[in-house]
Amino acid sequence: MIGRFYFEFEYDGKRIGLWPRNEFFNDRFRAMVMKYQPRKGTEEEQRAFQEFKQVFIADLMAAREDNLFEWRDVALT
Repeated sequence: MIGRFYFEFEYDGKRIGLWPRNEFFNDRFRAMVMKYQPRKGTEEEQRAFQEFKQVFIADLMAAREDNLFEWRDVALT
């Protein structure tokens, strides 16, 4: 099973669906997490995974907010 990040929230009488753009939470990200978390793999693989995460977080933090998420209006029920 492959997980996805999806959030819904209501504000000021509107409901919004929000999910990260695939540029960040892509197949490579999902594969790395499934393969090496929690603490799976050799010490060398874990070091490489930690380096991957550090670069990932730096890229994520440097991105403009309008490049991070897709969104849509969701009907209130």
